[in-house]
Amino acid sequence: MTKNNTFQISEIFASLQGEGQFAGMPVIFVRFAGCDLECAFCDEGGMLGSNPHPAKMTAADIVTRCEDLANSLYPNIVLTGGEPTMHLRNKEATAELQLALSGCHVAIETNGHFPVPPWVDWVTWSPKDDMIHHRLAPNEIKMLMDSDGDVYGDMTPQETQAFAETVSEGTDAPPPVLFMQALTYDDQTDSDLSVQHALAFVRENKAWRLGQRLHVQLGLK
Repeated sequence: MTKNNTFQISEIFASLQGEGQFAGMPVIFVRFAGCDLECAFCDEGGMLGSNPHPAKMTAADIVTRCEDLANSLYPNIVLTGGEPTMHLRNKEATAELQLALSGCHVAIETNGHFPVPPWVDWVTWSPKDDMIHHRLAPNEIKMLMDSDGDVYGDMTPQETQAFAETVSEGTDAPPPVLFMQALTYDDQTDSDLSVQHALAFVRENKAWRLGQRLHVQLGLK
């Protein structure tokens, strides 16, 4: 959440985007602390977050940190979490962040529960349940396949695909890109099973692509 126009930030770091349409692109991740859900596999650690003492940062602080990391990467920013949109409901603070990030390509990764600011350039939606904000219009959708061949969350791939087909209705925008991504486990055998199930799914469902985790393959953060 925001307080006095600050954001609760778990970490800011430079890496490669490892997932989705922009996999392989150098980016800076701005990881917001905490979420309204608690998923066991979350990089941030669910509701409380993995960082018990997140930094309170203004929009200017966030941009300064991004510039310090790598100027050449600065134009590509990914807002992630946790759940970043949960922290972007303070209109004044969010307007300051929009101004601070003007000129950047800003992507966001969201569970779809809260509105996404209209100035965000690219929206990745990873559905975990059937709660969908009425203005959600993702550019790509990522679902997760486990080692038993089950898709994580309450929505089925068919329901998700049906929603995707409504997003671009009446517009010139292309429909969201659909990714089925294998969950990564500590046990390599389980990870391999997830990949096999995800591969089988995309072979049988031509509208979907296999999602990857390039950063994991390369040993990056």
